[in-house]
Amino acid sequence: MSAVKQTFNPDYAVHPGAILEETLEARGLTKKDTASRCGISAKHLNQILHGKAPVLPDLAISLERVLGVAADLWTNLQCQYDLHQARVGACRVP
Repeated sequence: MSAVKQTFNPDYAVHPGAILEETLEARGLTKKDTASRCGISAKHLNQILHGKAPVLPDLAISLERVLGVAADLWTNLQCQYDLHQARVGACRVP
């Protein structure tokens, strides 16, 4: 009997900014203070929270230091989001 390999391929991806926003709210942290502690502007953090800017590796490390959430989580979420966006974009018919 051969084993059947099952894979999970969701048809959506969550921008890491959405998870970051939930994390800040759950911990009662302000966006302004978090941005300052991460060494970015409040405007840049706001762009990330709204999915308009990516979480790059250097910011992921800052978030790890400030929030205690592994940098790998942030970069993996960003990678999955980027891959999903590329797949969706590749499937569009002009």
